[in-house]
Amino acid sequence: AHHTNCTFPDYFCNPTADDLIDRIEGRVSSAAECSKACHEDKSCKFFTFLNFRRSPSCFALKSCKERKPRCTVPSNCVSGKKACNDQAVCPKINLKAGLHARWRCEGINPYVEDIPAGTPCHASCPAWENAAGSVITAKSTCLPDSSWTDPIALPPGPLSIPAVLNKPDGPDMPCENGCKPLNMTYNPNLEKGAEFFCNEPLSWSSLPVKIEKTNQCHLICDKMLVAVTECKDGVWTGNPGLGFWCTEEMEEVGHWED
Repeated sequence: AHHTNCTFPDYFCNPTADDLIDRIEGRVSSAAECSKACHEDKSCKFFTFLNFRRSPSCFALKSCKERKPRCTVPSNCVSGKKACNDQAVCPKINLKAGLHARWRCEGINPYVEDIPAGTPCHASCPAWENAAGSVITAKSTCLPDSSWTDPIALPPGPLSIPAVLNKPDGPDMPCENGCKPLNMTYNPNLEKGAEFFCNEPLSWSSLPVKIEKTNQCHLICDKMLVAVTECKDGVWTGNPGLGFWCTEEMEEVGHWED
């Protein structure tokens, strides 16, 4: 896929102080001329052409941080990227419903617009980790032939969750598979002043007790809520690794192994 037009179809870059290099003086009467003036300015990365009351103005910009919808008459406010003629792009990514890893790309929203070649994109989920237990981020870059590089994990190393990283245009990678059921080896309610109960009640008649990832549990100490434990974005809240106790320290709560 290629963009053959240098202008952005849905928005223009507001020439604010943060982005502005300078206002290009001289007679610039069209967006095409403004684009050409940007091309001739080494520091210019984006341009904005405005035309109200027959007084056209052209701005050289170093970035496009503040985006505004195109004007009532779209040709009155036009922005574009320098040297984007015939620029290779990767098609925008389809956004699917459900709890999936979302890709973030430098300078653009990859679910709304095409991704220029050379743009690095990243995705992560709280539960993703490598074999060493470090949280990982996936990185993939759009190539000039409109394909994507094989994703790499940062930091590098063998993967644990997920087992395989997909490209941005490949199948969505789920986030929710990070919570494993919890393995309760003791009953926190036996400690004086402690109460531990779950929305789906647990049976303490025999240990260990399994807490499913669909459950939500509360630790109360002296009638005060101390922790809520549930699976959120693929991670257990409430720090089960600390154990569930108020004053008398108990062992950490690990994962249930079938």
